[in-house]
Amino acid sequence: KKEAKPENFERSLSRFGIIGTFIICVLLDVIGCLSYLFPVLELTDVAWAPISAYLLFALLGSTLGSVVNLFEEILPGFDIIPTAT
Repeated sequence: KKEAKPENFERSLSRFGIIGTFIICVLLDVIGCLSYLFPVLELTDVAWAPISAYLLFALLGSTLGSVVNLFEEILPGFDIIPTAT
């Protein structure tokens, strides 16, 4: 069973600061929403979903947040929900 890893969040804060961590989270959400601007990119959500979930876990250390992010990115029509922020 994977537990939340608060040390990931602590490391992100020390490396990027609170503003930098927030900006990275916003960028993850923006990249996920690009498929709305370019409908052809909807196919890339299948590839982007696990990458986004991994990056979110590495950044924040939340297993639940990463799983929610994975499903939000992979399911069509849910990209508009900003799960990283």
